[in-house]
Amino acid sequence: MSSLSTPFASGPLEGEVKGLGPGKLITLTSLALQEIMRIALVHTLFEEAGGGERLALEMYRALKDLGHEVDLYTAHLDDRAWEVLTSGMKDVPRPEVLGEPLTSRLLRRSGRLVRYRRLLTMGYLARYAEGLRQRYDIVVETQSNVPLRWADASYIHFPALIDYMALQARAGGLRRLYDWLVVRRVRSLADSTRPVMTNSSWTAEYVRKAYGSRRVYVVHPPG
Repeated sequence: MSSLSTPFASGPLEGEVKGLGPGKLITLTSLALQEIMRIALVHTLFEEAGGGERLALEMYRALKDLGHEVDLYTAHLDDRAWEVLTSGMKDVPRPEVLGEPLTSRLLRRSGRLVRYRRLLTMGYLARYAEGLRQRYDIVVETQSNVPLRWADASYIHFPALIDYMALQARAGGLRRLYDWLVVRRVRSLADSTRPVMTNSSWTAEYVRKAYGSRRVYVVHPPG
């Protein structure tokens, strides 16, 4: 059985797996599930067969193993990447595709301004958040690397803000202006009060520095 620990409301307890519900701590022991939750996992763009995409799918499987009701969502799904990702994963269903804004679709076809396109799509998905909350106990976003305002929790592999600010500092001319717009967009999407999951204490410190987050929890990828 996969294991997944998300101790949002307090420190982890030995031998227990914890999950987040709105304003409450749900404790799931290895012997019995005390409460089943409905969880929406949102991976903004399933367009690559990378580590972030694999983690989202393993998180789905781990939560399902614990007895939760879990559904996958995305704004866009690349069929070839999905085929590679799910090779040997017959238990993982295709995500429901929510759609992209027109600007994002045009940028995808052009192959340009990739970072800004991803951020535009993250902001666009906010329109679906309220509807998802009416159907699910929790909405978790797994790609943005930003503590998103519209998600109940986000998984951050490394803070996007630090990467983008570093690029801005090295750039010049129009590229510097572009990176400034990207950084500004990240700040508009972020909410430092939202819980954040990350994969190491080292990364957790960078999340705190980048976003001022205080609810940062180390969650080892399920496997």
